[in-house]
Amino acid sequence: MADSMVQHKQCWMGMAIQTGVGVAASAPTVLFPISEEAAMGYKPNYSFFQYADAKMSGPRGYWSGGEWSEGSLSLPLVPGMLADAGGSGGMNGTITVNDAIADIGMWAFARTHTGATSANYGQGLFASVFRYTFHAQEVFQDVKVTSGKIGVSFGQRAMLDLNLLGLRKPATVTTMDRDSVTLAETAVETAPYTFAGASLTLGATGAAVADIVTNDHSLDFDNMCAGADESGSLSGAAYPRYLPNNELAQWTATFNRHYLNATYYAYFLAGTEGQYTLTLVSGATTAIISFPRLVYTDSPLVIPASGFLGQDGISFQALASVVGDTYAWTITES
Repeated sequence: MADSMVQHKQCWMGMAIQTGVGVAASAPTVLFPISEEAAMGYKPNYSFFQYADAKMSGPRGYWSGGEWSEGSLSLPLVPGMLADAGGSGGMNGTITVNDAIADIGMWAFARTHTGATSANYGQGLFASVFRYTFHAQEVFQDVKVTSGKIGVSFGQRAMLDLNLLGLRKPATVTTMDRDSVTLAETAVETAPYTFAGASLTLGATGAAVADIVTNDHSLDFDNMCAGADESGSLSGAAYPRYLPNNELAQWTATFNRHYLNATYYAYFLAGTEGQYTLTLVSGATTAIISFPRLVYTDSPLVIPASGFLGQDGISFQALASVVGDTYAWTITES
């Protein structure tokens, strides 16, 4: 292939849900809406060593401490993306691959839940991530979403950030030009959610009300995946054999609020538990992200040198119910 400069518009990434670990998809089915920097790369994790041998040659040998791939995506949150996110706790949805934009949300949030005695019960899904950069056409196999966040701020699109971990080095794929691959392109053909369609309901448990003076909401999730080195074993291969989720996702969040009253500062001081609902609307589609029980972990009150008083960095931890089986979070879209 002749040397040539590559424009960003020539590049693209997509994915396909796998039927299981070790079973790479043959082709991408969903196109990622990439409008921010996207990164995915191989990590050989080399370690180097040398001997005291009266020679000034420095390190002589090295080995791989385990190989895998890591990446990150920042995607606009597009209507339809959360339709199969798994409902409450990711455990109350149907795991059905649609080869559509909903597969992105299912990959990020949903958990397998058919048969409580199954070894895969409560596990996240593996996907094959495909990347086309003209000079390199690759597939990263056995990729899970390990963590990420949903961000909503004034003047901005709602964003979904994903951190990825794959159990293999990338493999070369042929015939990946856009004319030879059939992809669901809804993600780039549909207007994303924006701040103008966002509304908040906050407050003490059972007494939440609409709050119109907050901003910069960052809803952070950790899918509680074991680390690649933690799940590695002596299997005759340099890569881990599996990447288990230890438990359901844990969520924390931060937001800023104009100091129009001391409500949330008082909740923090008193240890008052609360609840939180973020609603996003675009056209006829509505996404709802809710935390039915939470505790405020910080509520800073700092006097600035100028300007008006605000509370930057109010934060909380989402909690499951003490009694019963109410999960700590729910994501729905209709």
